[in-house]
Amino acid sequence: MKQVKRQKLNQELMRAAATGDIEAVQKLVLRGADIYFRDHQGDNALSLAAGSGYLNVLEYLSSLKKSEIR
Repeated sequence: MKQVKRQKLNQELMRAAATGDIEAVQKLVLRGADIYFRDHQGDNALSLAAGSGYLNVLEYLSSLKKSEIR
């Protein structure tokens, strides 16, 4: 996957997690977004979902195993 495309997917995942859009989060992960990606502030999708109180997103992301993530 091209670096620019992966970067865009990761940024979209961060936005979806921060806004609690579970369907978008699931689709982006399936498309190859990296749940371990950290932004310039050190946040990742898990921390944004947790900080915003989106338990469903947090539970989904936490349930993924490293081997399931592309």
